Amino acid sequence: MKRKKVLILIGILLAVTGLGLRIWYVNTHTYSPEIREVPQGQTAEYCGLSYTIVNAEMWNSSDFYTQHPELTDYQNPNIPADEMKLLVVEYQIGKVQEANKLDLYIPIQYVHLFNGPDPFMTQDMNPSLSDGNFQSGDTVVIPYEIYKANLSEAQWKDVENGKMEYETVLGTYPVKTEMKIQDIRYEGGKGQ
Repeated sequence: MKRKKVLILIGILLAVTGLGLRIWYVNTHTYSPEIREVPQGQTAEYCGLSYTIVNAEMWNSSDFYTQHPELTDYQNPNIPADEMKLLVVEYQIGKVQEANKLDLYIPIQYVHLFNGPDPFMTQDMNPSLSDGNFQSGDTVVIPYEIYKANLSEAQWKDVENGKMEYETVLGTYPVKTEMKIQDIRYEGGKGQ
């Protein structure tokens, strides 16, 4: 019985050591992704399509849903209006290659966070996507929700005062393309 416990303990130690060696090997032998930074207004290519950030607007959530009453189903009544903002980014998307893939789940990165868009809200804001009328060169509007609960007080003040830096991310490995959002229009008079 004692011998069996010792063998089990040795087996567990070998498994943990093997896992540790595997983690060490991967961390020391893999390459970091190449990072390409694309300023707002310039074009980035991804999966056979070109993406250009045409416009960006920051909204207080109450103002946004007042302006767009057809989207109020997406408003969370449990989150106070002053604790959430919406960054609405307009992309122009064009076909570069015949073989391409339209992927509208484009995350936004700020501070240490990655935020993905709500796919249903994106669809409702862009009827040409669901009715089949979307053409190369058309624009797509993607909303990103920014929550106060995910940020420190100083970071939230940066969001409110227009000092936060944002970028959308197309692909992460082996090439990470960061499309910088530098020119944001603030609805309601706050920000830059």
